[in-house]
Amino acid sequence: MAQPNDRAVPDESSDGDHLTASSGSESAYDATLHYDLSDSPEPGTAAGVSFEARLGDTSQPAVDSDQTIETSSSATSNPSESPAPQVAGRYVLQGEIARGGMGAIFSARDEVLGRDLAIKVLLDSHVDSPETGRRFIEEAQINGQLQHPGIVPVHELGTLEDRRPFFAMKLVKGQTLKALLAERPDPRSDLSRFLGVFEHICLTMAYAHDRGVIHRDLKPANVMVGAFGEVQVMDWGLAKVITGGTKPAEEPTVSDELSVIRTIRNSGSGASSGSESHTQFGWAIGTPAYMPPEQALGEVERMDERADVFGLGAILCEILTGTPPYVNDQRRDIMRMAMRGETTECFARLDNSGAEQPLIDLAKECLAFDIAARPRNAK
Repeated sequence: MAQPNDRAVPDESSDGDHLTASSGSESAYDATLHYDLSDSPEPGTAAGVSFEARLGDTSQPAVDSDQTIETSSSATSNPSESPAPQVAGRYVLQGEIARGGMGAIFSARDEVLGRDLAIKVLLDSHVDSPETGRRFIEEAQINGQLQHPGIVPVHELGTLEDRRPFFAMKLVKGQTLKALLAERPDPRSDLSRFLGVFEHICLTMAYAHDRGVIHRDLKPANVMVGAFGEVQVMDWGLAKVITGGTKPAEEPTVSDELSVIRTIRNSGSGASSGSESHTQFGWAIGTPAYMPPEQALGEVERMDERADVFGLGAILCEILTGTPPYVNDQRRDIMRMAMRGETTECFARLDNSGAEQPLIDLAKECLAFDIAARPRNAK
């Protein structure tokens, strides 16, 4: 088994920003996309030429894992990024360990308390983008208020001398669930262990849903299994605070009212409704191989806890079969499958997995195309 690696939690800040290991790139299955669907076909129909053009050259399959992909009009590349900062508040930065489309993660030393931790810093290419800055701060606020053993704590939110925000968080040592699943000789190996990990993921997400937060990018690559078996859901950069609106009246939860999670968007701090430009209808964010149809179609107003339930089903599918729900060599085709909710092949793989029927049935229920057919939340 590979040695545990140091990894910080949520790098995937803001829509489309995801943790990128310094030494790797991300597969077609794990790549996180962020693109405009405003001219895409009607929901339920095939993607057209304009959709393919916006995706750019997606005919080339990606390799390895953890490459960030942003194909929206806001996606930028800045090869002339400034030198890494040396200090962030009272923290001495020791070296970059990961990078995403919006932020970089550094290992750091807290000289006051004498502890190692991780610092996430907004890339300087985004310093003049108010929307990006808001999303970066919102990630820290959401993550900092979700206090649960399955969520890595954020210790402090601050600002560098060059005006870039940063936040400090626990440095996690372990391996991603994705890496652990890849080490198995076959999907039936050590199944009870991985089902235990899955149960911990569900408990963590049940807590988040009770707090009115959805993750929107659940996948094995975003789950860390620590050196002592602890399980933590990582990368809350795409997380969204919800205020209900689709829940049946007979099933009130804390999120039927204003969420108890307070951020710069819902606390009246000046962010206008227009600041939600990247989470309106017509924008798709997330990882297509694990994405529910409503998310792939950019129908953000329809997304609630059941979008995460789909993600949980996708994780269970990979535990049972060794592959995510949508399998194809090319990202464009994976995205098409996600938009259409094409699970016929996925369900066939589940049926042939040799797993117990209740597990197969649960995975299928979570992966239902119809939102109403999925379990209400992660409980």
